[in-house]
Amino acid sequence: MRSNSTVASPAVFTFDQSNGKLTSLNAAAQELLAELELSAESGLSLALIERRATARGQLVATAPGLAVADGATRELRRTCLLEDGRTLHLTRIWSTLSSTVLLVEIVEEDKEAEFLRRQMSELLAAAGDAILSVDADQNIILFNRQAETMFGYEASEIVGQPLDVLLPKSIRGRHRRYVASFRSECQESRPMSGRPEIKGRRKDGSEFPAEAAISKIELDGSPIFTAVIRDLTVLREAEEQIRKHEAQLRAIIEELPFGVAVCRPVDGHVLFVNTGFAELIGEPVENLLGASLARFYDDPAPEPAPNAAGSSSAAQEILIRTASGERRWVVNSVVGMTFGGEDALLCACYDVTDRRQALEALHKSRRSLAKAQQIAQLGSWNWDVQLDRLDWSDEAYRIFEMERGPRAPTYDTFRAHVHPDDLDATHKAFQRSVMELEAISIDLRLLLAGGRMKYVHIEVEVECDESGRVRSLVGTIQDTTEMRRAEQELRRAKEEADTANRAKSMFLANMSHELRTPLNAILGYSEIMANDILGPLDNERRKEYAHNIHCSGRHLLEVVNDILDLSRIEAGRVKLNEAAFSPVSVIDECLGMVAENAAAASLMIERRIGPNLPLLYGDERLFKQVMLNLLSNAIKFTPEKGYVEVSAAQEKDGTLRVIVMDNGIGIAPGDIPKLLKPFAQIESHLSRRFQGTGLGLALSSEFLRLHGGTLTLESQPGQGTSVIVDFPAERVIDTEPEQRAAAAS
Repeated sequence: MRSNSTVASPAVFTFDQSNGKLTSLNAAAQELLAELELSAESGLSLALIERRATARGQLVATAPGLAVADGATRELRRTCLLEDGRTLHLTRIWSTLSSTVLLVEIVEEDKEAEFLRRQMSELLAAAGDAILSVDADQNIILFNRQAETMFGYEASEIVGQPLDVLLPKSIRGRHRRYVASFRSECQESRPMSGRPEIKGRRKDGSEFPAEAAISKIELDGSPIFTAVIRDLTVLREAEEQIRKHEAQLRAIIEELPFGVAVCRPVDGHVLFVNTGFAELIGEPVENLLGASLARFYDDPAPEPAPNAAGSSSAAQEILIRTASGERRWVVNSVVGMTFGGEDALLCACYDVTDRRQALEALHKSRRSLAKAQQIAQLGSWNWDVQLDRLDWSDEAYRIFEMERGPRAPTYDTFRAHVHPDDLDATHKAFQRSVMELEAISIDLRLLLAGGRMKYVHIEVEVECDESGRVRSLVGTIQDTTEMRRAEQELRRAKEEADTANRAKSMFLANMSHELRTPLNAILGYSEIMANDILGPLDNERRKEYAHNIHCSGRHLLEVVNDILDLSRIEAGRVKLNEAAFSPVSVIDECLGMVAENAAAASLMIERRIGPNLPLLYGDERLFKQVMLNLLSNAIKFTPEKGYVEVSAAQEKDGTLRVIVMDNGIGIAPGDIPKLLKPFAQIESHLSRRFQGTGLGLALSSEFLRLHGGTLTLESQPGQGTSVIVDFPAERVIDTEPEQRAAAAS
């Protein structure tokens, strides 16, 4: 078998038993003395050598009381783990008949044994509890550092002593019986929880409560008992403090002006209630103890999360039921605590029923006031002049478009929102109110985010203290923006009504002129023809008069048709006669119809129409009427030797665009919206030369709107006019050239 150790030659010291002097030593002993920094000439004693040798390590085992057969010679063996990893064995041999011999052996262990030794040493040193071992005779053979601290003995002075040294006299006999019983059992250990509380005895004679776990092992046929001991002094003192605190807590809770109940967290059974809780519920204290707390709560019985001492739940307003069935509002808070040595919940209930009812009435009043202020757009405010603090109602905040924040607004906050042009007059008005103690009314503008403006009306009254000094200004602020807008709308509506009235008068005048002129021509020519006023008419003269009558009747019919079309559009009764048609064919037809008028005015008409123009899906008659209106206007308002251009093409977005452009008299941009209204005409020296009802552009715009399209005018005075007609892409039918040609034919 491989050895795990290397044993050096033992050091042998011999002492005279009568006087204790060193009488002889071997070479190994001389080397050991040099290592221990001792000298043989200095009067060495056996105890000094043992003390110095074991001071460098941890004493881990002692085997005392071994004797030879004659009983005269005895041995005491000790084992010490040195700091450098070696093991020190000391054997003391003595008898009454000879000298005392001390054998010292130092064993050097290999790495594995050294690791195990160090691990054992570290475990013993790091253990939080005291650890000690005794042999079969109850003599101490192991005593760790925590045991030294607990009992007050050094290991070197207690190892080899009987265990009774560490026990009070009153329990020594009982302890021996307990050990004897445990030795005879098959059970190898007993945990702390399985043994009754014990007592220990310190070196100074004081006693302390403790609990111990005990185990046993057989070593070379002899039992070794090891005990792990925990001092309960601090725990028992803490428990006593807890009992005192609980007594104080009971007394304090009993005197609290609100209800307090302590219950178990598991089943809610009441452990304690104070008089305040009993009065709140309306039952005697003794009837509440042991009852379930849940029977008094409308909501689920409260509990903190988790249910541990010190944990708590936020205070909540909840309903509880009294013994009479009445429901009361309470502020309820729950705290986890320890009560009587077990986890418990402390529930505090403060009755707020009366306060809640009063607050509810106040809130209802405030809501009614806030609603009234919101409906009237009328906010209230109070300015504490001394503290420069403004108290605004919710509606006042809404008017200023501000959120209520932690800091109250000031007079500077108000000034920052006043329009710069109104700031000086407003400040002077407030100064006058404070100086002269008079009520004032102010109309001003507020400048809000994004440059938006709001009109407000402010009423101010002054409040003074007993000495007549101004204490605060109170008043109202009303948003009058909508009121002013309504006034402006009313004014605008009146102006539009006046304009419409004038337009009606102009329309009647225009209509009377437009209707009277062709009627006069029809009546005049027909009377000449019927009565031969100018004498007998030849065929040429008769044809000319008949043609004039026909033209006048046709013009009269066009005027009537325009008026009827407009009335149908305004009544929403226009129905589109939709079909696919060629816009090119319609444009060319219209160009042919106005060619004579253009030639008479010495105007040049240019046609710019892109190739392969697609078909349109819509009302062909209305499209023709739009083109005739636009071409007629272009010819009418373009001076002699001018030009008119018609272009048509499909845009990238799929829309079909037709543009009628001229270099005529043009229109001021501000007058363009007027031309799109019925019966409107812009007076000029040229427009008076031509007849017209002013319905053409208005009808054309409406016809385009019915098709989902738009009509746009671009013009400048003296630079001509461009009228842009756009049909949406969904009305454009992009077909093959052959189909377009067939549709055009």
